[in-house]
Amino acid sequence: MKALFKTKTSSQHDYVLRRESSYIKQENWLLKREKQRLLKEIKRLKLESELLKEYKKNLMEGYNV
Repeated sequence: MKALFKTKTSSQHDYVLRRESSYIKQENWLLKREKQRLLKEIKRLKLESELLKEYKKNLMEGYNV
């Protein structure tokens, strides 16, 4: 790592760090969006599961099983 920095000027080094920081921020933003999407999907699936359980229960009661 030191060898990399020895070959770059201070401004080049700063530019590399800013660029990497920008990439990291962008990646974090994308991960947060994906997390929110997955949380919504989990919530939807839980609700669907509850509705299916209720439906099954109503079917069983209707057939007196």
